[in-house]
Amino acid sequence: MSYEVLARRWRPDTWASIVGQPHVTKLLATAIDSDRVAHAFLFTGIRGVGKTTAARVLARALNCRNRKKGAEPCNSCATCEQILSGASVDVIEIDGASNRGIDEVRDIIDSAAYRPAASDYKIYIIDEVHQLTGPAFNALLKILEEPPAHVKFVMATTEWQKVPATILSRCQRYDFRRIATDTIAEHLDHICKSDDIIMPKEALAFIAREADGSMRDAQSLLEQVAAVGGKSVKAAEVAELLGMPDHALVAQMVTAILESRPDRVVETVAALRGFAFDSERFLGEVLELLRHTSVVGAAGEKRLSETVGGVFRETAVKLGKSRSALDLHRIFNSLLATLSDLRRGGQPELVLEMGLLKAACLDSVASVGEVLARLEQAAATAGSGGGGGSAGGVDRGNAGPRVAAPSSGRGSQSHAGAAGRSREAATSGVEEAPMPGDEDARVGASSGGSGPLRSGGGESSTDVPSANDRLAGSDADRWEAFLTAAQRSAGIELYVALSNCEVLSIGDHGLRIHPTLSTFRDKIAQPETAARLQAAVTEFFGADAKLEVLHDKPLEEGPGMTLSAIDAERDAKIREDAANDPLVREAIDRLGGRIEKITRLED
Repeated sequence: MSYEVLARRWRPDTWASIVGQPHVTKLLATAIDSDRVAHAFLFTGIRGVGKTTAARVLARALNCRNRKKGAEPCNSCATCEQILSGASVDVIEIDGASNRGIDEVRDIIDSAAYRPAASDYKIYIIDEVHQLTGPAFNALLKILEEPPAHVKFVMATTEWQKVPATILSRCQRYDFRRIATDTIAEHLDHICKSDDIIMPKEALAFIAREADGSMRDAQSLLEQVAAVGGKSVKAAEVAELLGMPDHALVAQMVTAILESRPDRVVETVAALRGFAFDSERFLGEVLELLRHTSVVGAAGEKRLSETVGGVFRETAVKLGKSRSALDLHRIFNSLLATLSDLRRGGQPELVLEMGLLKAACLDSVASVGEVLARLEQAAATAGSGGGGGSAGGVDRGNAGPRVAAPSSGRGSQSHAGAAGRSREAATSGVEEAPMPGDEDARVGASSGGSGPLRSGGGESSTDVPSANDRLAGSDADRWEAFLTAAQRSAGIELYVALSNCEVLSIGDHGLRIHPTLSTFRDKIAQPETAARLQAAVTEFFGADAKLEVLHDKPLEEGPGMTLSAIDAERDAKIREDAANDPLVREAIDRLGGRIEKITRLED
């Protein structure tokens, strides 16, 4: 008697025995039980997930004369036995790869007209249907849409996207999923127990992961391993037979990465070269162990699958709490990028080594929540030690500037005052209430519109402050205040033109400016614009103030003041103050960190 391979011997013959596809088997069984079976089906999915098997079970279930309760075929009546042995003339299996032409389809159409010989239905199972030619698909359309009542079509394919939409619309489509690794491992364990094969669960997990979702591939690998290793096979032997990296070597590499030991990484890579393992495959195993480590760190050992055993489980449990979750995610993402680089080809060993070294050299980081918790703990410790409730003795009441600038405008220093806030409010279209102590700098805070500037609103509004009051402060403050007033009185177009000018001098005498771009130079030179600008200068600086526009700046004139330079200087001052904040310095000292980036809250 000839030997029958595992994949054929363990082929499911009932709906219940089909592994990993409950969403398909339940729907089909329900349709059969309720007598609502479609005339055409399309089964899609990767190889070895049960498409043809389900088609055969469906054929037996429809034609079985002694069908059990529900939709399960009895597999013992004459009809079932003929279908099981492939001798039934009413269930025709066709290979779409070798019978792909229009003539073969015409034969199907001609034979479909005849009633089944010994069954209720004549069923055509067309495997790899996507390989039919275009004319063959066209010939199949009509009978597929309106077949005789005694005919059913079941088509299977691994590439459904190659099937014409006209065919897809005439079928009920069922997608067979990749079978989960744990499900494959459990089924292989059942096979081993039935066939008296002793194999640890870790070895079965190797085979299941190598099968990549295909039960038939997993059964073939199991048979291959059992044939070479005998009735008792160890996990290390399975890994070697399948060409998989030694788990001890993978664990050694992950330990070196998480312990930030680049020297150990180099040693492990050197040892790896001696085994001639595939670089991409080795990195895949490293990522797998990192995943297990992250699961242990985030959810505990109980969340690990039972198929994870041996050195992988030991390493994951040992290292699960060694780094923060944020660290593990960064390392995983870094190695994931290395895997992408490996797949692009070119010097795989060098790419692997440099990627592993990069992961091992990543600095430890902590989440904001962890940092705040440590700061609160430090503050509590300092407070209990008589520090007056402050962190490390720092007086919070006189701590100076904070890390982030205020969100209400550009001016975060006292000398910028309301001028910066007013400009920010004007450009954003939102009026801002003056701050206490900023009465002298309330420029452009009118009640709305573009009329004369007022400092208040409603019926009790007062006149604009005097020129002397408005010109208090630095040249930068005066220029920003004038820009705000000009924007409100003369419009945004003039504001943009002025923003692109150098200020050569500004004061109670008036204003001397130099447009930096020819576009704005021409704009300001227009009589109407010049008149509006002069009116704005007179209103802001006083009746005697004059405007002088230098279209060609003399060589003896030094660099003028620009809005971008003002912003840059102010931004630099804010960042300097933030970096020198006593609380920030103390946090750096306590946590052993450094400033990587300073961001203003309004940005």
